[in-house]
Amino acid sequence: MYKYIIELSVIPYIVIFLLSCAFIFHSQKSEKKWNIWAIIGLLLPCLLASLRNEEVGTDTGMYLYIYENIKEWTLTDFISTKVANVEIFYFFVSLIGEQITGFSTLLFIFQALNVFFLYETSYRLKNYLSIALVFFLYYIFLYSYSLNIMRQITAVMYILWLSHYLIRGKQTIFIAGTFIGMLIHSTAILGGIIAWICYKVYSAPERNRKEYLLISIVSIVFLSLVFSKIGGLLALFDIGEMARYGSYLENETSYIGKTDLIIRFMFLGLVFYLLSHRLINKNIGYSFIVLLCFEVALIFCGKYSTVIFRLSLYATAFDILIVPYLLNLKGITYNSRVICKMGLILICCVYWWYTVIFNGTNEIYPYLV
Repeated sequence: MYKYIIELSVIPYIVIFLLSCAFIFHSQKSEKKWNIWAIIGLLLPCLLASLRNEEVGTDTGMYLYIYENIKEWTLTDFISTKVANVEIFYFFVSLIGEQITGFSTLLFIFQALNVFFLYETSYRLKNYLSIALVFFLYYIFLYSYSLNIMRQITAVMYILWLSHYLIRGKQTIFIAGTFIGMLIHSTAILGGIIAWICYKVYSAPERNRKEYLLISIVSIVFLSLVFSKIGGLLALFDIGEMARYGSYLENETSYIGKTDLIIRFMFLGLVFYLLSHRLINKNIGYSFIVLLCFEVALIFCGKYSTVIFRLSLYATAFDILIVPYLLNLKGITYNSRVICKMGLILICCVYWWYTVIFNGTNEIYPYLV
């Protein structure tokens, strides 16, 4: 009986995901970025997130506790004593939520920021990809996490949006913005490092590409050890919020997402196929390979801690943007494009069913208003 309740509880998510993608698909036909179809398509997942019960998402109860006590703390208390163990951004969002409808407003704001950053980023590439497919992949791979580790997913989407400054060659703005992102979640600095290294591979001339690939490999090893080694030192000397994440390793459970690895190797196979048939620019292909190497390494490091596994989500955010771009390359025939996209959608649906319903997680159900 409980199994059927679980399956019924995901129906609101499925309906909202389909409606949102349909509205966003229709909105891409309009010349205006912020048309009524786009607005409705973006509001739906925000409303879904804001109406959820505190039992949805392991960390939601903790966020509610902090929110309920935030009015008793001054900003000075919040910063100096670290009573909440969260970054300062959460403090200000809590104050906004308290002035409107309460905790549901806070949940709405975090999800609204996620879809805003994603829409702004994908809209810049509207001539090269399907925005609806980008959002479909977001709902499959990141939405359930956004109901649990809210601050980190908002930081993930912020780094994704911020990366357009890298593409435009404005590295200083990107670096400064990455440090600002640490006010949302301290791990934003690691997401920024991943994005910056991939950009260096992307922009590297042919003669320097091997050097950047070597730097990337060294960086992957570094990031794989950052929490197990440097994190312990940060915890010892109590240096910033990173200290808390480093100390998690002592009592943290391990997790390796085998299904996540399968999906990423499938993406790698797609890139190698496109490179071998010269359907993709080498710089784009190599930078995506480096990105996937980061992602796979961090997923494997989930055996040390789920905290490290979650760092791979910074790379996942770029996956959901790059894969639709690859499937829309001009060198691919129309029929092949349709077949590949339908195959991707089918595989992603199976992945979502397996991870959310079959394995079970409270990051999606029960959906209680």
